[in-house]
Amino acid sequence: MRQALDEVWLTGSTTIRWDEFYLWTGVQRIAKKPWRDVHAIWEELCIEQGYEAALPLTVLNKEFAVVLRREPFDEERVSALEELI
Repeated sequence: MRQALDEVWLTGSTTIRWDEFYLWTGVQRIAKKPWRDVHAIWEELCIEQGYEAALPLTVLNKEFAVVLRREPFDEERVSALEELI
């Protein structure tokens, strides 16, 4: 899970298949505990990077996977594809 959250930090998002999510969190049913674990790891990572608390993290539930996303950092350039063509 830490590696997936490292990817969120570096790239802005990651996709985790549900079977991996269940395996990594060690649960058979998704309730609050696995999300608390994700939050704790994310908060630890944010604090290591110099923030006082966890930055907002969006969870997108798909049929086959969960997508975790953070907001773009100030130094990251965000463009619509149409702006680049």
